[in-house]
Amino acid sequence: MLRSVNLYLMFFWLSLGIAILLRDYWLPANLEGSLFADAERMRLLGILAIGLAVWNFMRWYMNWSARRTQAMEQRLREDRERANRDRKNAEPIVTDPQLRFGESGPESTLPLPPQSPPTAN
Repeated sequence: MLRSVNLYLMFFWLSLGIAILLRDYWLPANLEGSLFADAERMRLLGILAIGLAVWNFMRWYMNWSARRTQAMEQRLREDRERANRDRKNAEPIVTDPQLRFGESGPESTLPLPPQSPPTAN
């Protein structure tokens, strides 16, 4: 509800601005001495109301865009953390055959240390 207050205000100001600018179709032309008699003032108020509608739309769009960006960044952060966690839990991959110390074979060029029998203390 609070997230869409600016959107509600935009619709209010937009409808008020359109109603003021189109007042000639809604009100009789013989309103003397009333607030509606000055055409320039009413046009200015109508433009001001439409300007407020545009302002509230911009505020709603910035809020909506920021929430969407934060959600996307959160999703990417979770994916990155999941990939790091999977990488840490996976078996390490040795790509250089000279670094495979536990294996003896033609690929291993380093000699293994002699294994001494365990001593009992």
